[in-house]
Amino acid sequence: MSDWQQISLGDPETPVRREVAIPPQGSKAPMGEGYPLRPLGEVMRLDIQRTPMKPASTYRLAGVLNAGKGVIAKGELEGGDTEYAAMNVLHVDQVVMRKLTAWEGPITVVPAEFDGFVVSNEFPTFTLGLELLPAWMRHVCGSPRLWAEMKNRVSGTVQRRKRLNPEQLLQIQLPIPPREVQERIVEMLDAVDEHIAALDEEAKRMSHVVSFASLL
Repeated sequence: MSDWQQISLGDPETPVRREVAIPPQGSKAPMGEGYPLRPLGEVMRLDIQRTPMKPASTYRLAGVLNAGKGVIAKGELEGGDTEYAAMNVLHVDQVVMRKLTAWEGPITVVPAEFDGFVVSNEFPTFTLGLELLPAWMRHVCGSPRLWAEMKNRVSGTVQRRKRLNPEQLLQIQLPIPPREVQERIVEMLDAVDEHIAALDEEAKRMSHVVSFASLL
């Protein structure tokens, strides 16, 4: 595979490992033949919109799951029922992470259905530059490689209270392929995800059949 190598991008607990070709860490290949490491700060930027918590208003509250598994709805919040004077607003295709316990991989790309949800200031948001496809970045957020880089940069003295600040995230260096390559990677990984989902559904159906047969 010349200067390419296979690394896993996905949940380490997933029974079928997803692999994608990206250049090896520390590749010395020239710019025309490979993709050198670049800090995330070159391709995305911290971009936080704050909204005041008004007592007469209701807000949709969100959280971020570990291991790059996405955003989760946490119900509605009355503006007068929180100690926060303001909260961060999520926007579609932004990256959002949780600063606390960052080594657990609480980072993802905001899907359209969570546009306008709010999170506490523990969740900074980042706008992607034109070089990055949101769909590609979503898969990157599910990569143990990224979580390891996040873990290496957390600061603090108490393990469960260690945090990763936005500047530390933007210092992480990753190989950034061109958009057309990102598109091919997304196509491949999305197809694998669909295949895994189909296998899971088939396994559930077979489990129900076996359970029913055991009762006969």
